[in-house]
Amino acid sequence: MFFTRKELQLLYLGNRCVMTIKSLFHVLFLFIAISAYAQDIAIRSAPSWVVPVAIPEESEVSKYDIISGVYYKLIDYQVNFDEDIQFSHFVQNVVTSGGVSNASQLNITYDSSYQKAEFHYLRIKRKEQLIDKTQDVKFEFIKNEEQLQSNIYTGYVTALLVIEDLRKGDLLEFAYSLQGSNPVFANGKFYSLPLEDINPIDRVYARLIFTNVDNEYKCVGCDDAVVKKQENGVTTLLIDKYHIKEVKMEDTMPPWIIPYTYVMLSNTSSWAEVNEWALGIFEQDDDDMIETIFEEIFYPEYTLDDKINAIIDFVQDDIRYMGMESGIGSIMPFSPNQVLKQRFGDCKDKSLLITTMLRKIGLEHSYPVLVNAQMNDNIDQFIPSGYVFDHCIAYFEKEGKPFWLDPTNSYQGGNYATMATYDYGKGLIIRPGTTDLTSMDIKDTTSATYVYEFLDASAFAEPATFKIKTNVEGNKADFTRQVLEYYSKKQLAEFYKYSYGQIFSSLQEAEKLKVNDDILKNEMQLIENYSIPDFWDDNDPDYPEKFTMTFEPAVMYGYVSAINCEKKEHPVFFTYPNKVVQKSAIDLPGPMAIPPESRSFNNAAFTFHQSIAPTSTNSLLFTYEYTAKTDEVSASDFQEVCRDMNDIVNNLGTTIYYPKDVEIIPLKLLKYYYVQLDQKLWKLNNVDFSIEDVVDNRDVKTNSIGQVKTGVLNIPMDAVLSGGINKQFEDYLDFAQVSLPSAAPLTLVINKIKVSEEIGLFKDSAILHYAYSFLLKENGASYVAVIEDSIVSSGIEITNRHEENIRMSLEKSLASLTRADFELAD
Repeated sequence: MFFTRKELQLLYLGNRCVMTIKSLFHVLFLFIAISAYAQDIAIRSAPSWVVPVAIPEESEVSKYDIISGVYYKLIDYQVNFDEDIQFSHFVQNVVTSGGVSNASQLNITYDSSYQKAEFHYLRIKRKEQLIDKTQDVKFEFIKNEEQLQSNIYTGYVTALLVIEDLRKGDLLEFAYSLQGSNPVFANGKFYSLPLEDINPIDRVYARLIFTNVDNEYKCVGCDDAVVKKQENGVTTLLIDKYHIKEVKMEDTMPPWIIPYTYVMLSNTSSWAEVNEWALGIFEQDDDDMIETIFEEIFYPEYTLDDKINAIIDFVQDDIRYMGMESGIGSIMPFSPNQVLKQRFGDCKDKSLLITTMLRKIGLEHSYPVLVNAQMNDNIDQFIPSGYVFDHCIAYFEKEGKPFWLDPTNSYQGGNYATMATYDYGKGLIIRPGTTDLTSMDIKDTTSATYVYEFLDASAFAEPATFKIKTNVEGNKADFTRQVLEYYSKKQLAEFYKYSYGQIFSSLQEAEKLKVNDDILKNEMQLIENYSIPDFWDDNDPDYPEKFTMTFEPAVMYGYVSAINCEKKEHPVFFTYPNKVVQKSAIDLPGPMAIPPESRSFNNAAFTFHQSIAPTSTNSLLFTYEYTAKTDEVSASDFQEVCRDMNDIVNNLGTTIYYPKDVEIIPLKLLKYYYVQLDQKLWKLNNVDFSIEDVVDNRDVKTNSIGQVKTGVLNIPMDAVLSGGINKQFEDYLDFAQVSLPSAAPLTLVINKIKVSEEIGLFKDSAILHYAYSFLLKENGASYVAVIEDSIVSSGIEITNRHEENIRMSLEKSLASLTRADFELAD
């Protein structure tokens, strides 16, 4: 349910595409070691424009305040914006033995296609001794392609230095510089420097120098700490802070929350400037191959709508995803012709291709859109720059109506007007005249999961049968379809079985997983069938004299989970949109007197409804519905949300028990009802309805069964049978298309409905007498049970309430019926 971020990451605003499908079961990180790398890191003195910064002597940090046994005494950033060089100088205090291990590996990561790294010095201060290890520095280079499993090649290199003879109590000091900006941004430059850490810092020093007075800067959370100086045409931004408290990190923060202070510097000041740059980047006229593709994917009878859908299907499904994100490739798209030749591309390649194809069929207002997949609506807190985007989608207009689509979302169902697209908040539509970001404002009202469970636990000594039908719609169907492109149906079935196995330990697969996909409606249905041996527990220490079972909705645990209600300082993330409805019907071995119950929750994050209700004397219906209302909950609202969530989780399970010494007719005998009318035997062989449904069916019109006169009730018996119940049953059974069986294990015969006339002071009430016989065939013998009942009813309501009266009588009869009521028939 929650977004989890395990560690503080520096604010990296590079340009990368994001895959919409990640591993269902795990994420694989791939590191490819390179024994010899073409580019080494030169060891040189620090740049001449760098000013020395002293290590603070005083500290307010205790070893009990820090994580990992090491913290920064000094973080020193100095940036020469004109020369495009960032100098980084760090001093770490190794406080504990664990800190030695954490500090002894130094990593410098950069893009070797356009950046150059220089190392300046490595020193260890041990008490009064200063040990210079600069000449001993030797880097190993690692090709850091952890996104390769998502078909993204970044070109990043990590230079690894293992520091020898580092000890507890040492101060480790080192400095290096990175020079160069991605040439795809032309003269565009952007720096972002974090000024806090997960540990306290004794001193943070940041110095940014530049000559262009039009450069924009912003210090988020620290504007009052920036000192701006101008001398000899050079502007200096200076931040110098001591005794910086640690950042309060929380696993539940939304990804767009940046909890630490940071400073930004950019030489662009408006989204209009960024748009002008992007127009040049995405201006490609190498697209003559598109007409050939149209011949392949269009049919002569295609309408404009058909062509739009065909283009989307082609780009999403036939152009495989592969991102070459190194250097210029991080933002410069391949031309449409190049993408069609190679049949692969990343988000920007696919977006340019799809918008070009849409323009060629007459949709002139079709454009790529730059977005940030993490920041959503909060992207405008950054200074305008092309560096702040990491994903590209597409936008087009048809008859003045806007449509958004993500070309990297493969195997989407529906059509262009209905397919689900994630709302990335605000994006930059790359078109002439764009001056600001545009809100996508997508409202997803279709994506949902509906789960229907049928659990037959009607016999103590036999395995229960468990059938689950899961219907997924909208983006839920898209996701399931994409998963099945990467994993086999067998793997998915094993995952589902494991999930249900956490609730029912003896669960076994009875039939293979079935998948039905209606791609036009964008709906999928998954059908699971299980057997659960030893379902009823007769050795429960809490109920030694009872058969017990505990029902828990396994699916709902994927949406609600126990959480810690600690006080939050930051907003809490919730997955949105997110809707699931689960209905679970359970057949039981005998009558169960459980009154209907329900409870509901409605807070800032979600609504939840849970109910349990008998559908017959031997069956229960559990209903659960969870709907997320937002993707972010304030820290102040979280306490109520948390209490509700834990209340829900703690009361999801329901325990049902029966005394062991009570004999109960197995429900398997009652599972199929038979009704005898006019010597014809009707079998109700649909488990979705029962006797109660038949006699209480309000959709069937019945004939009048008599007329009430003051003081006298004259309702002949034949009128009741032929004009009322008989006709109702036959109409209902014909509608249900039931069969005429040759033998019935249990037959209900309505042999008498009689009305007494002598009731009430004014004779305006009556007693309705009922008599039923139940015929049971077992082991070649016939057994019969006769039940009689009576219900007092208002005389004036006999005509329009006879169905309800019969239903009430049958409920009582079935509830009281046991094996002991049957006698051997003559």
